[in-house]
Amino acid sequence: MQTIKAFRKDENGYYCQPSATSGEKFYYEKGKTYTVPREKVELCKFGFHVSAHFDISETLDYYPLDFNNTHYGIVDLNVIDSCCKKSVGDIITIIKFLPQDFSVLINYDKTGKWTYFAACTWKDVNYKKGFERLLEVDKNGVWIYWAGCDWKEFNHKKAFKKLLEVDIKDRYTSAAKINWKEKI
Repeated sequence: MQTIKAFRKDENGYYCQPSATSGEKFYYEKGKTYTVPREKVELCKFGFHVSAHFDISETLDYYPLDFNNTHYGIVDLNVIDSCCKKSVGDIITIIKFLPQDFSVLINYDKTGKWTYFAACTWKDVNYKKGFERLLEVDKNGVWIYWAGCDWKEFNHKKAFKKLLEVDIKDRYTSAAKINWKEKI
């Protein structure tokens, strides 16, 4: 299965640190295939872990809001098990590492969660592209609403129109009426 994986990066390259307390880093190289014993693979314990749905937002639970030190790559994984947001496997091939570029990485966000938090954290962000991505992928309006509250640049009128379409429970639309009132 082809999907996205989060990594750390230092002067030696891209790595994962399965146990932060052990201090051991496992380094990866583009184009290489890595294997672990299939019988030892267990979700959350051993094996190569990746996003279950090719969604960069799924990595946020494991690499929380550390956007300057988290890097991403496209990998091919022989999946053994999956649960919710992650999959684990015994054979992984590193297809490519992605540039640390907001305008590129938002294309791997299927919910808007990553786009929202990255734009709140990074200094050089193309808010217009981020906004368009939120309008495309946010299915209930949560990330559109929060971006309207927190981003430096935002089209509140266009966002409010989208909230009226997707916010079927009227949660975020009601909050936007109160918090964005001067902007819509």
